[in-house]
Amino acid sequence: MFKQQLFFLIIRLDFIAPLVTLLYYFYRRVNSPKTSWWFIYFLVSLFLVNSLSQIVVEVQGKLNQPKNNLIVYHMGCIVYFLVLLKYFSSILTTSFQKIIDWIFAIGFFTLAGYNFAKHFEQISFNSNTFGLLSFWIIVKSLFYYAKKINEPPTVNILESREFWSINGLFFYFTMTFFIFLFYHFISSHVVISNQKIPMVFTYLWGAHNIIITISCIIYSKSIKCNQ
Repeated sequence: MFKQQLFFLIIRLDFIAPLVTLLYYFYRRVNSPKTSWWFIYFLVSLFLVNSLSQIVVEVQGKLNQPKNNLIVYHMGCIVYFLVLLKYFSSILTTSFQKIIDWIFAIGFFTLAGYNFAKHFEQISFNSNTFGLLSFWIIVKSLFYYAKKINEPPTVNILESREFWSINGLFFYFTMTFFIFLFYHFISSHVVISNQKIPMVFTYLWGAHNIIITISCIIYSKSIKCNQ
């Protein structure tokens, strides 16, 4: 019984953790600068996408239809990219950063267009856009850290909301990069070879949800900061 309850909780952490973080944010009534709101929009989109994906599966199950919520994740990935693009654009403002963003945007939307075109043919989740998004976030975060190292210290960085928000993003997308990179390969191999090992996906997504939870704890640290 305990294992079932734990499994039930872990599977739902992907929307519970962002929801708790958002509730904590509004409970604290943080007076955030305009740029920080793009990060809050990311948390909102994370909660909405992950909760909607589970609602879609529940509804399909009640209607005795094949369970397929892949389109929700494909659309969610685009929303994440657009919101975080606005967030990082407000922090890293050089022309070089804009060139990097354009290069990644071209590759990202090319893959996203392919996934939408092949959506009804897919029997497993093609997470290539999430993999590219993760790589882009890692690159942008490293540029942010380099910027902070080279800047004269004007504030205590450990009391900076921006610093802890990007720490959370860097942790989440670094830890999930290889999950997203190889998820499609693993799932396609399982489907094609007709192997009955669904627990592989349970463990992968369970690990993903735990990573989301830890990143949300880091986000909560940013909410407590005054700068």
